[in-house]
Amino acid sequence: MAEENEINQLDLKNIIQLLDCDFIVPDYQRGYRWTSIQVKQLLTDIWEFAKKENKSTSEFYCLQPIVVKRREENKYEVIDGQQRLTTIYLILKFIESEHLRRTLKEAYSKSIFKIDYDIRKNSKTFLEKVGDNIIDCDCNIDFFHICESYKAIKSWFQENNFDFNSYNKLLATFLAKEDIEFPVKVIWYEIEAKDNSAIDIFVRLNIGKIPLTNSELIKALFLQKDNFSDKQASLKQIQIASEWDTIEKTLQDNSFWLFINNPNNSIKYENRIEYIFDLMKKRKIDPE
Repeated sequence: MAEENEINQLDLKNIIQLLDCDFIVPDYQRGYRWTSIQVKQLLTDIWEFAKKENKSTSEFYCLQPIVVKRREENKYEVIDGQQRLTTIYLILKFIESEHLRRTLKEAYSKSIFKIDYDIRKNSKTFLEKVGDNIIDCDCNIDFFHICESYKAIKSWFQENNFDFNSYNKLLATFLAKEDIEFPVKVIWYEIEAKDNSAIDIFVRLNIGKIPLTNSELIKALFLQKDNFSDKQASLKQIQIASEWDTIEKTLQDNSFWLFINNPNNSIKYENRIEYIFDLMKKRKIDPE
């Protein structure tokens, strides 16, 4: 049941309708974490749908929900669905830059939607240039996962021997206009909520989802704006996020990681920074 300060609007949107939007990933969100398996599976599903014969006139391929909160006209805070939005962006970026040799603006009178970040400001620029800077992906964990997904997209197209007509067929399905049959759609769930409610919704939606780790929940709590005064909020959030990324990057260095962590440790960490929290809480971390 929705709280009094939540007004929920449920809709279906074609991907092309998202191109007019600016999306903002708020400070409480984790970074991009999709794997190559998830990326390739999405592409395979959409391509199988695009090739399917004898589809009914009302048939469409539906992606999982994107939950947003409107900040201003055509600008939305992403409460849930950052992973899907970023993957869609990377697919469109690859097709546009690698094969069609023309921008979406020329083909569809639209550009790829924008994804900005309250904290990780350099991620927006990295996304926009990922095709040109794919070798510069080791400077932080978010860039690493973005690059791995971009490589997976490139690999998938190569494995499926796509020609120009195939690219156009996939793109026509992916960016079908409202009056064209057989589009790809997303479930669009728009919530009008106060800041605290948006964070609560984020946590509720992600409870039980494997990709959201304990450390990512802790990070979200650290970065809440309510922890700071209005004057220092942005600066402190950027400082914490930057220091967090530095710690994560350092822990990814295996020479350092094996120095501080027993390789026979029975606990296997998806995010190595969780090891630090285990130390702080004096959790048993040595092998039995």
